[in-house]
Amino acid sequence: MAKLLVADAEAWGPTPEEFSGATEQLHKEDQVRRAVESAGLLSKRNGSPFPTPENKARLLARHLLLRELTSPNNTQAERRTCKREAYIPISAYGKPLTAAYRNGNFSVTHVAKWVCCARSPTASLGVDVAPVHSQDTLPFSLLLSPNELTRAESLPRSKWPTLFALFWTLKEGVLKALGLGISRKLQMHDICLDPVKLENVSVVSDIEPGSIHTAPKHRLMVSLHGNKMQAWSCSSFMLPGDPPHILSVVLWEEALEGATEVLFVSPHEALQN
Repeated sequence: MAKLLVADAEAWGPTPEEFSGATEQLHKEDQVRRAVESAGLLSKRNGSPFPTPENKARLLARHLLLRELTSPNNTQAERRTCKREAYIPISAYGKPLTAAYRNGNFSVTHVAKWVCCARSPTASLGVDVAPVHSQDTLPFSLLLSPNELTRAESLPRSKWPTLFALFWTLKEGVLKALGLGISRKLQMHDICLDPVKLENVSVVSDIEPGSIHTAPKHRLMVSLHGNKMQAWSCSSFMLPGDPPHILSVVLWEEALEGATEVLFVSPHEALQN
């Protein structure tokens, strides 16, 4: 069973002192802390607003991950670790390496509006969130394989923005689960998924902290560079807002038992040490 913690980053309106305090809760060598502090120095020199929504979401996402890794229920480490003591190495493609702190597999994603930390006890997984943009022209040819493009073009154009966000989050999830990233040797259109159905997206209406939403896992066949399709599983959610967002989690396993659970938490809960 995959469990997703989701927080509304826009609901967090810290004072400069509160934001600085949240940054300093992280390990002094933490990649996110160093990036946020560098952004703060740059904005000070330029006289630009700080923190930006991106800075807030990135910091909150790190806290959400650390909240899971340093939980009192964590029996992986010999003793409980506070956030400031937890140093998370990063892979070449930006994936947090968490095995030293807790068993299981983790993935994190954020945009200005939403942050999410996903965990699976057994399967490698990837999570991603993306807004549903309303542009008339979307770069489908850069995202979809030829077969996927043919199927997409058979749908009404009114559905294309949601379909684009769904494909995007699923393919990003595949990359994260594999520990890979986009490169000259691997582009989005080199990943082929089947089936990708809008009717499999679970619509979420209650996003109050403490609310729980569950959805079934669906079969997802995955192929890279035209290789043989492999059976994976996935769940996708439509989060409300203007614009709405698609949140998808992809698991590198074919088992469909159990459901995917989304738990909404407040920014305050995410920031607790």
